[in-house]
Amino acid sequence: MTTISGIVRQREAILFVPIESQAGQTQPCEAVLDTGYTGCLVLPHSMIQQLGLASQGERPMVLADGSTQMHAIYTASVVWHGGRGAIRVYEAGDKPLIGMRMLSGSRVALDVVEGGAVTIEPLAAWHRSPPHHLLTSARYGLRT
Repeated sequence: MTTISGIVRQREAILFVPIESQAGQTQPCEAVLDTGYTGCLVLPHSMIQQLGLASQGERPMVLADGSTQMHAIYTASVVWHGGRGAIRVYEAGDKPLIGMRMLSGSRVALDVVEGGAVTIEPLAAWHRSPPHHLLTSARYGLRT
């Protein structure tokens, strides 16, 4: 089983997640673990441009204050628990966020002190099947 690691920095749990660019290059991404976000991944405009991700249109996104806004969505390939797959990415904010959908089927451990360890491990029962948060084009109507 593959452990995803990170660090606590300024009271934020930072994970290091490889994301594949449109050109097939894998780039590291430092993303904040956001347990209040129920989706997979939020990336700022600048990172989406750098990765060259292709737009999949717009979808509503419910914000922390309960309001709904339309945001551009993309599909990105990530490495997660030793596997590679496509996930839905929303464009918003100024820093990458990993939400609870990405953490489904995982054990999260945080040493909440400056420089503390952040570890994400797959739960044994979930590790036998592909992560259910990975998208398929047909299921979500995504253009490839």
